[in-house]
Amino acid sequence: MAVSGQAGRISAIKIFYRWLLKRHVILYNPADLLELPKPEKRLPAQVFSEDETRQVLQSLDINTPVGLRNRVILEVLWSTGIRRMELANLMLWDVDTRRGVVNVRQGKGHRDRVVPVGHVALAWLGRYLKDVRPQMTRQRDSGHLFVTKYGSGMKRNTLTAMAGTSIRETARIDKPGACHIFRHSMATQMLDNGADTRHIQAILGHEKLETTQIYTKVAIKPLQKVHARTHPAEKRRKEKRVQQPDNTAPDGATVSAESLKS
Repeated sequence: MAVSGQAGRISAIKIFYRWLLKRHVILYNPADLLELPKPEKRLPAQVFSEDETRQVLQSLDINTPVGLRNRVILEVLWSTGIRRMELANLMLWDVDTRRGVVNVRQGKGHRDRVVPVGHVALAWLGRYLKDVRPQMTRQRDSGHLFVTKYGSGMKRNTLTAMAGTSIRETARIDKPGACHIFRHSMATQMLDNGADTRHIQAILGHEKLETTQIYTKVAIKPLQKVHARTHPAEKRRKEKRVQQPDNTAPDGATVSAESLKS
């Protein structure tokens, strides 16, 4: 059993015995001696690079209503970093295109928050609202932002299947995950580009900063820059590159004029 599963079951036992003690069913609480296992500090399973993210988005067929809708869903997931459940619960009036924000109502932990959405995602969203959603809601309109071809809100399992198919079958990227990988990727890519951890915390809706700081261990660009600037082997490689004539190969072998012509 995973550590989270162990903690959940032990917590239930402790609460039950505390309830019995309050009602004087038992004289003392033996569950007080039970200790919860320490949570595992795991990194996000997988993240996309920027190129991989675009590869998934561009692999979708936007010439069909369903294909365009799916492209917009993934664009919004990448731009906002919202969870699958939060996206499925979005209503039409939750998007404020003038302010460029999405209102997430009763997200994880039953908390509301306002999340910025980028111009690119808004442009795709506008196209979906104009050309696709009216077709899907001719007979029925549930009011959800993203709907099925029958006009009802999308199920979470449907979103998972769509995202997983887009990643591994359409884009042919051999990585596990579905909707949540866009959340991980957005946070990591923004940190790589210099975003502040507290801003990422607000966007993702994390209650504790420690949860957001996990992504700082995945964001690798700052470490790569330091590594390239200070590691002895990298410094030596740069020095050789400066000293190397323009017509020399990387291994030091001279390139002939004839080979350059060919």
